[in-house]
Amino acid sequence: MKFAGGVWMPAVLGALLLFLTGCVGGQTAVARIMPPLEGQTASDGSPVVANLMVENRGVYLFNWLPIWSGNPNRPNLRKYHLFRDSMRPIHMRFMLETATAKAGAGRYLDQKTATEESGAFSLWLFWNRTTRSTAVAVDRLKEKEE
Repeated sequence: MKFAGGVWMPAVLGALLLFLTGCVGGQTAVARIMPPLEGQTASDGSPVVANLMVENRGVYLFNWLPIWSGNPNRPNLRKYHLFRDSMRPIHMRFMLETATAKAGAGRYLDQKTATEESGAFSLWLFWNRTTRSTAVAVDRLKEKEE
């Protein structure tokens, strides 16, 4: 069976679209606020108000060109950015600051950030990148106002 030359391009683009849709389905920004352990203190001795964990996932072409990533301005809502690098440290800090405010704290301490990358699933053409940051929120806002 022979296909006309004009059929190949839409078929290839359709297959690529289906592939990308499957690869990026779980790519989103997430912010979690968890209660502190009893008696938990930060590195400077401040009592911890909440434990924070923020995460953003994205897909990159050749591990260089951003294709799809979670929207750090709208975590937990499954909002996305196309062709924007939303995995930078400034975006992680913004997500931590937002989570700190939601936890009712004035600042966060003890930030730790880690990035994981994998590209073997697509023969190193498309790369998954996940960046996670953890921190502890300290200084309740109500106590500062009193």
